[in-house]
Amino acid sequence: ATRRALALCAAASAAAFGLAARGVPVASEYMARKGNVGKDINKRGTPQGEVPVPESLGLVCGLAWLTATILLQQVMPAGLEGVGAASWQVEYNAAMLCVCFMLLLGFVDDMLDIPWRYKLALPSVAAMPLLGAYGGHTAVVVPGVLRPLAAPLLAALGQPGSGEMLELGPLYLVYIAALAVFCTNSINIHAGVNGLEAGQSLIMAGGGGGLHV
Repeated sequence: ATRRALALCAAASAAAFGLAARGVPVASEYMARKGNVGKDINKRGTPQGEVPVPESLGLVCGLAWLTATILLQQVMPAGLEGVGAASWQVEYNAAMLCVCFMLLLGFVDDMLDIPWRYKLALPSVAAMPLLGAYGGHTAVVVPGVLRPLAAPLLAALGQPGSGEMLELGPLYLVYIAALAVFCTNSINIHAGVNGLEAGQSLIMAGGGGGLHV
């Protein structure tokens, strides 16, 4: 069952890549036609710096991902580990709702240039559906080098043990919300520097994939 699920995930990923690769050139023409273009500030003063660059193309990648995950949900109703349709799909749908919110926010930002004070706050709102549906653990692993120091501190806080795990309780959800704000804005801040935006996403995706595989 696990091999079948992994094969389906790989097929969905390949399909999403193909859809994005074919959709970006088409969307570029539409965006240029509507005047939704900018200029590469890293090439200012050169002929390439005067070439209009279509914007909002991340919308295509986001829609390709959503399409693949929605179709994947239909062929894997019990999830990757077969834990049951109800418990798995609640968090699955909540995660997709978060992504939809961020896609909308990104597109609106491209069109209206939202001030930073709003862009810092809105990802917290986007993370709320996932926080509300979260039913997993609320502890974090303490790094090995800190465990000798953490053990007496945790014991004083009523968490005796080897210092390997730190139970955060409701603060874990605050940590997840803060992480959502950090990840989205750390990428958005570097969006004007060629390569860094995609590179950050690749590193996070590789880290998450390696952790779960």
